[in-house]
Amino acid sequence: MDQAPQSSWVPLWQAAVAPDEPHKFARRLSWDGLSEGEFETWLKSGSAEHEPGSLAWKKRLALVSELLKEAWDSPLLPVSFEDDQLPFLDLWQPLHAPAIAFLKEQIGYSVRDRRIAPAPLSQLADGLIQRLCSLGEQVLWSCFSSERTPGTMLLAHLGDAGHGWALIAMG
Repeated sequence: MDQAPQSSWVPLWQAAVAPDEPHKFARRLSWDGLSEGEFETWLKSGSAEHEPGSLAWKKRLALVSELLKEAWDSPLLPVSFEDDQLPFLDLWQPLHAPAIAFLKEQIGYSVRDRRIAPAPLSQLADGLIQRLCSLGEQVLWSCFSSERTPGTMLLAHLGDAGHGWALIAMG
């Protein structure tokens, strides 16, 4: 893997994807055996043809997009004032069951198959949802808040009754 000087797009990419973890970008390139220059060339080509699983990846991405669209009008999950509530969990939760189904498909799992208990599969899907919530938080919050006026933001913090208990419970 050749080490070329860092391109001007790299800091922008890192700031958008993982601003607090720039080392992860380098690690990901290392896993794929790519230099920054090779990755940039691939990005600019708009093609994933050299990847054997690229068509399958595109189909999975289209499926995820469709699942999220279908669940758009689903009721929101209950609000929790605990620190461990995941940001935008409502958005990603519809992918939990399909993620488990995908894992089962990948390992050739059947109902009679006792090699892997259901709990680890569910834990892997939980990890996926947690990661999606974490990775998407910055972008989703930016989009979400750009549509709200300062007055709307204040009312949201005051809570449904407008007495500010939501702020007290959070603080």
